Amino acid sequence: MSPLLLTTAPSSAAPRTPGSAPQSAAVETAAVATAAAPARSSEALLALQQVWTRVRAAGAWRSLVLVSPGGSLRAHAAAEALVQAASLSYPVEALQLLDARGLSLESFTAWREAHAAQLAGGARSLLVVDPPLESPAALALVHGAQAALLCSALGDDLEASRRTLALCGRERFLGSVLLP
Repeated sequence: MSPLLLTTAPSSAAPRTPGSAPQSAAVETAAVATAAAPARSSEALLALQQVWTRVRAAGAWRSLVLVSPGGSLRAHAAAEALVQAASLSYPVEALQLLDARGLSLESFTAWREAHAAQLAGGARSLLVVDPPLESPAALALVHGAQAALLCSALGDDLEASRRTLALCGRERFLGSVLLP
């Protein structure tokens, strides 16, 4: 079981226009959830739905990239949990989980064009990328996304998280998900 702790920009943050990046890096605790794959307890699902509702309401984003300075498996686990919660909370809303781990700069343009076509269809997407400190393609995807979540784990190198935020741009991040 992996508890998820989501922190997001507080509701007092400056309002954003559709498609704009978040304006504040200040955080408040939104929810704590237990993400055990594949089955989740009703309590854990409720907490995950609360997390998803906060992420969904945090801005008019269509693409949300999940970034982990400590490895893309953490971001992928958080994304899968959020997709499950979203399907229960908003079953008619189109949401895609796109796995861009291992993407090279050579294939970046084609991947980005395909993703743009999917977004044009109206779906929201969660993108999972490699750590931007290690992957130029991941960094380019973060810069191209409308919003981001930092996915860290207890015991992760705090300096790597700080460098990731600085490299990607703090203003892009809605908040963070903390895994034990």
